[in-house]
Amino acid sequence: MSLLKYDDLNAHDKKLLLLRVLGLSPDVILRLQNGEILLTDALSERIREVMNNPDDTTQCAIVCQNIRQDGASYETLEPDKYLEHINGLKAGGGRFADDVTAMPAAEPEPEVLSEDKLAAFAAGVYPRPILRYIARSLDLGLYTLILNLFCRAVLGFDPMASSYTMLMWAYFVYIVMLAVEPVWIHLAGTTPGKWITGVRITDLNGEKLSWSAAFTRSFRLLRFGMGFLIPIYSLFKLIRSYSECRFGALLPWDFGTKIERPQEASGARIFLLIAALLFVGGLDRIGNMYLELPGNKGALTEQQFYDNCAHIVKYDSITFSDVPKYRVTTDDAGYVREVCFELEYTEEDKEEYIYKHYNEMYVAFMALAGAQKGFNPIAFEYGDAYKALFGSSFGNYEYEYAGVGITNEVTYTGYARNILSDYLYRLPDGTPYFRQSFKISVIN
Repeated sequence: MSLLKYDDLNAHDKKLLLLRVLGLSPDVILRLQNGEILLTDALSERIREVMNNPDDTTQCAIVCQNIRQDGASYETLEPDKYLEHINGLKAGGGRFADDVTAMPAAEPEPEVLSEDKLAAFAAGVYPRPILRYIARSLDLGLYTLILNLFCRAVLGFDPMASSYTMLMWAYFVYIVMLAVEPVWIHLAGTTPGKWITGVRITDLNGEKLSWSAAFTRSFRLLRFGMGFLIPIYSLFKLIRSYSECRFGALLPWDFGTKIERPQEASGARIFLLIAALLFVGGLDRIGNMYLELPGNKGALTEQQFYDNCAHIVKYDSITFSDVPKYRVTTDDAGYVREVCFELEYTEEDKEEYIYKHYNEMYVAFMALAGAQKGFNPIAFEYGDAYKALFGSSFGNYEYEYAGVGITNEVTYTGYARNILSDYLYRLPDGTPYFRQSFKISVIN
């Protein structure tokens, strides 16, 4: 690759040289001089040409994008710094339009293609879409873990408890990403996920990105790679980015940056990345289980029991159509011994459908059983008592867990059970009657 010689040229000729080296046609340059088109539009079109032509030179698109980001017009364009930058890339093996046109029409020599691929790779092409996605997922998982723990431990509610808060929370996590990730890249040149894979992000000269450049990179990722999380459109952008990255295209957020990484991602790095992702997810899940436990422990007064109920309702964002009516039995010392939740529907109530009341049952159980010393939320969630509590609302069962007995008794006639949706519907014949008694008793 021949370096550009421009010291003896005037400013006008330097501009012409720069634009021709970037691959702009004489017609486009003439229209720029006449003010018929904007420089940013001409450069954008040139970038699209490069991205749609695998035989074109990726380096041209990188420099075009840098000029666009600087906001230069044809009149204010300062060609010297870009020409110097081009010579630096040429010295590292990069090719530009003058190198392409100077080549013979025959198939280029293999070593020339190899140099160009290495130069493009060094300037931002990183054709490992799955690995990049997992690394980013780890970063997002860390942000989510910290924010979730803050909300659960400090604010006292689980932002993932309902579909409404979950959607808003997803947007909030990405807003936090826009604030935090540029700081990581600006200060360290990497993020936790990128660090595990050995990736470091710099500018094209190998220097740390400024905060504004790092922010632009993260914002363009959110825009072009994730479609601002807009349903369906976001999936389309994700698939498109995967396809472009897989075939070695320079992704929009990698313009103007350089990706330094090991030539090959070792199996150990991949294993460590996946293990870290699973660890973060598990830590978030386990933390949620323990933080859900009510604050009042041991023997409870009736007021403490209801305070625990309020904690569970707030933490899990539970809503009731009617306030649950619990029958609380206390001992001589005023401590709760038994909590009962009962329902009864007769023909006079004219109930056509009877749905599960697992929220009322779950809140009462966690308020009393969760206060016991031997209660282990992890063992409970993966045990038979949990399955019965959530999956057998219309069945009879008895369980003992952590010093608490659970009894559910259901009797009904004139109703049939919809197995798929798990509710009762009234039969046209027969006398409808339903009664349920759910009890939680302190054994010790």
